[in-house]
Amino acid sequence: MAAVRGVPAQQPNPVIVRQASRQDLLGRLRDRSTGNSELFQTVEALRTGGLLTNAREYVSAITACRRLLKWDGSLLLLSDLCSSRLAPDLITCGAVISTCERALQWEWALWLLDVMPGYKLKPDVMTCSAAISACAKSLKWELALGLLHDMDQGGLKPNLITYSAAVRAFSEGGWERALTLLSEMCQRGIQPDLVAYGSAMAACSKGGQWEQVLAFLGRMQKEGLKADIIACSAALVACERASQWEQALFLAGGMRADGVKLDTLTGSTVMRACEKGRFWQGALQLLEHMAHDQLDLSAQTFGTAIGACEKAQCWQLALELYGSSGARKLRPDLAVYSAAIGACARATLWEQAVDFVDEMWRLAVQPSELSYNLAINACSQGLHWEAALSLLGQMSELKVSRSVVSFGSAVHACGQLGLWEASLLLITDLKSQGLKPNEIIFNSVIAACERGQQWQRALSLLGEMGAHGVPPEKTAYGSVLRSLSAVQEFDQARQILQEMRRAGQDLNAVTYSSLAIPSQGSVQQWQAAFLVLEMMQQDGVQPDVISFNMAISSCERDEKWELALTLLAQVFERELWPSAVTFNAAMSACEKCSQWERALSLLGTMGAHKVVPTVVSYSAVISSCGKDGQAEICMRLLDDMYSKKVEANAVVYNAAITACGRGLRWEWALALLGELEDNDLKPDVISFNAAISACERCEEWERALSLLAELVDRKLEPTVISYDAALSACEKAVRWDAALALLGEIRGSKLHPSVVTYSASMSACSRIGEWQWALNLWSELCADKSLEPNAVASGAVLRAFARASQWQRALAWLRDSERLSGLELSTPALNSVMDACARAGRWQLVLALLSGELSPTGHPILVDGVSFSTAISACEREGKWESCLMLLADMRSQSFAADLTACQSATWACGHGRRWQEALAILSMQADFLGDNGAASPEEGGGLFALWSAAVWACQASGVPPPPISAPLASWAGRKERSVLDFVRRRSEQGDLDSVLAAIEQFASECAWLKIAGGSKAKMLARCLKPGDRAVEFGAYVGYSALVMVRRLRQLGGGGCVVSCEVDASNAAVAREMAEWAGAQDETEVKVGRATDWLALGLGQMDLLLLDHRGTIYHEDLHSAEPILAPGARVIADNVLLPGAPLFLSYLEGRYHASIHDLPEFMRPELNDWMIVCAPRKAASGALKGAKKKPTPGAERSDFRRLSAEIDAFSWRSMKSPGVDWTTFQQRVSPPLLEWRRKWDT
Repeated sequence: MAAVRGVPAQQPNPVIVRQASRQDLLGRLRDRSTGNSELFQTVEALRTGGLLTNAREYVSAITACRRLLKWDGSLLLLSDLCSSRLAPDLITCGAVISTCERALQWEWALWLLDVMPGYKLKPDVMTCSAAISACAKSLKWELALGLLHDMDQGGLKPNLITYSAAVRAFSEGGWERALTLLSEMCQRGIQPDLVAYGSAMAACSKGGQWEQVLAFLGRMQKEGLKADIIACSAALVACERASQWEQALFLAGGMRADGVKLDTLTGSTVMRACEKGRFWQGALQLLEHMAHDQLDLSAQTFGTAIGACEKAQCWQLALELYGSSGARKLRPDLAVYSAAIGACARATLWEQAVDFVDEMWRLAVQPSELSYNLAINACSQGLHWEAALSLLGQMSELKVSRSVVSFGSAVHACGQLGLWEASLLLITDLKSQGLKPNEIIFNSVIAACERGQQWQRALSLLGEMGAHGVPPEKTAYGSVLRSLSAVQEFDQARQILQEMRRAGQDLNAVTYSSLAIPSQGSVQQWQAAFLVLEMMQQDGVQPDVISFNMAISSCERDEKWELALTLLAQVFERELWPSAVTFNAAMSACEKCSQWERALSLLGTMGAHKVVPTVVSYSAVISSCGKDGQAEICMRLLDDMYSKKVEANAVVYNAAITACGRGLRWEWALALLGELEDNDLKPDVISFNAAISACERCEEWERALSLLAELVDRKLEPTVISYDAALSACEKAVRWDAALALLGEIRGSKLHPSVVTYSASMSACSRIGEWQWALNLWSELCADKSLEPNAVASGAVLRAFARASQWQRALAWLRDSERLSGLELSTPALNSVMDACARAGRWQLVLALLSGELSPTGHPILVDGVSFSTAISACEREGKWESCLMLLADMRSQSFAADLTACQSATWACGHGRRWQEALAILSMQADFLGDNGAASPEEGGGLFALWSAAVWACQASGVPPPPISAPLASWAGRKERSVLDFVRRRSEQGDLDSVLAAIEQFASECAWLKIAGGSKAKMLARCLKPGDRAVEFGAYVGYSALVMVRRLRQLGGGGCVVSCEVDASNAAVAREMAEWAGAQDETEVKVGRATDWLALGLGQMDLLLLDHRGTIYHEDLHSAEPILAPGARVIADNVLLPGAPLFLSYLEGRYHASIHDLPEFMRPELNDWMIVCAPRKAASGALKGAKKKPTPGAERSDFRRLSAEIDAFSWRSMKSPGVDWTTFQQRVSPPLLEWRRKWDT
């Protein structure tokens, strides 16, 4: 034993030898407080100095070597012992073997065990156990079992230490043998301890036997053994490896309850289990506990928690954790970055993933292949192929290994976008790296070729797959088949099908049906669908429901609803069981083609075929009905869904809201918007946009703005569509200020105005005649290079010119628009120019434009019915009745249906020419036309009645009694006004004027409010009359004001008369009959027609003029009446504040003396109004008689002109919707009028 090979000789340290005596060295050797460095020097000094004299001292030195893990020193000491002729004993050899065991030197331990018999020493249990432990620690389980067997053969009985050491040999594997050894221990009556159980549990953990590990824990508890951190760690590791996160969390909770504190290692183990189970809540809770226990939270711990959140798709939490790790000033490691990049990949935050890679390089954290792969995958998920390729190139430049996975993610990004060239380059690069493309990469590249319509390359790649040992599967074959189907290469497709059959692929109806799946860029896919069905029959494959579903979906995509229904009929004929998908596809085809009746019929048919309608079914039908504005049907369908317990989603509600908007049911639309939340559905931007559009169609601009504000309050981001709908609502209501304010909001936000935005804004300006504003907006639109001006926007500018009578600018615009903006000149543009000329009285220009004699562009522009109507209106304004009749005849000869507007203009013109026969002929022809085309709509009926009023005016102007009104026409007459007359006849005494006036007021009080000048207004009117006055009234209504004036004239001694002009023939008839019932027929005369028409024909001199019709044209009619105002004439204007007559007020300035009287509206004390009594400043108004007509003054104030347009719009709206809010309207429009009065009074 003196020649111990391989053990280096140690040189003595002369310093220690000189400075310490033998006794001091031995004392230092036995002192446990001696430091390792000093202890080593002491052993060396004793050994090299030959100061060890007996076996006990040698054992002490060897024990010191064991402490220092100096196995070579212990062997040298044993060698020295033998050289000094001292015989080694069991204790000495056991100490050396124990030292080798602790230093993992199992070979020397076994060598020493083998040489012991040479010194007549028989190994005992302790030495054998130490040798077994040495083998176990080095995982030499065969040697450990061999030694255990030799002990049995040698008559030695293994004890607890022996078995525990042997079990430890299987801690890294071989759980079955570990269990066998434990069983053998128990059979020998040896109770396993924590070490034995811990080793067995580690072996079972390695073997994935987590249930056995937990069983050991339970067994230990029964045996009274308290599991320590080692045993618990083994159990946690077992659960973590088996992804049993619930058990891991349960164990961790039990450890805390038993007072066994988690350390960083065990905490990380449990967290990894939570990560594998995607139980992010447990990972975060555990992280919180570890922080509370003040454990060392490493970057790796945070990385595990981030990974748990990332795998659970809680990417936001994952990134917040990443930020939290930075706040703890932890330097993120590779694992943390990889987890964070993985979270970005799941959330498609490709930019942040790329930023993380850059940050890793800045912080000197070397990105791994996994880091790059995750980042490339993030770019791929976001379809940002450029970033993916950039990262792939960066890997090559920085010498980071690129794998098939790296290329696969980049190829996927290119494949999804149909970038077949880039995909082919990537697969070439992959091959040049010595990598072998797998099935996924081939499939992605073939898919890219399919999307890029490169069927030849797709075929070539299919052949390459076999050459690379990658047999094509159905995915690759399917892409190739679809690419061939898209280009109608069905012969090639049939060859591929035969190849699939030879390759053992199962060719069924689904395989053939894939040919009918729409491919990107494919056109007329319905033809392919029919050919595929034919091919299936030829190949003996019976089409199933899925085949027909594909074909019907192709027809739906190409909007071939008839073919879709034909295919559905074949499904019934073949006695196949159609599914909801079958019906849904057919109904969607009908929906796209606006065939709502057929879609509704299909929905009703589903029950007969025992198919339960789904939410998709109802959505398709509701959307179809909604396109036609069938709001009532959509509401019934929603009720049907409720009764059948089909839960409506936001898509269904949005479609129904859209239907209500198109059906002009804004109240229903808002009710459905509220119902969304009642059903736990959150309205989205689309919901609000549909509701705003519904309000826009119904001119409910206040509600549209309210919805837009609510959308913002809900933290939803409005789109340009949201603003455009609200802006259009304001434009229709002539709320130009609100429209332009919305435009300003868009400019101040992140949104970019659209062409629709500018068009609606310019249209709002056109309604108030602000052509300069419209022109500025047009310039702004043209300056925006991202937008392309269209004919709608150009038309808005032309309408602004027309409203302002800027006919020269309109002509120039029409001439230059094609040259300057590249817009093709359209018929609507021509109509707007004609309208501008008509408003300016340039009727000759209008006729020249209509005939094409005057073409601003040098070539004629097509005209339509609106063009003729505009020309007829222009001629009617100037009294050119012959031209009107000629144009009406030309209009019909060119097969343009004469609309009611054109007929009304022509009929008014006939009155000026005393052509009453032609007027009645026009009325008769138009009535017959509407009768032949079915029942007239409310709009048509109202227009037809207005045409009858024009015909009555023509007869009266010609001195001919008008014909009696026909029954169909009478049905469109004013029903409320006629009921007033009936009420008066019942409640008053015939011939008693006072009782008639009282009965009219009683009707307004008890039945329905009437806008009459009653109460204080009647008293003011009476005070203005003088004896013998000839009063003229513009706006008779039911004749109330005329009777008030007659009563006052009688009170003044009689004489005088009242002449009333009323544009509505029905109201005129009521007023006439009312006067007859009151016995005032000889003192009143009611004329049907417009004030300007009778002024043109001659009304005779007037002593008093009452303006009580349309306030926004008071100034025009007063200007026309001035030549026949008698000296000292008085002009009375009612309703000047409500609804308002702003241009009339402007007209008074410098021309009239006026007194303004604040009077409440009759029976509406909450509404204030003005009645103005004025007289011309000139002493003799009659001096103006016969003067040449000049342009009407008073319209110079642009703010009053804009206000007048808004008042007109609101007044027309009040006639369609009687429930308008007059109080709010007055509060909005009165301030500028009140300011005018303040200046007038001072």
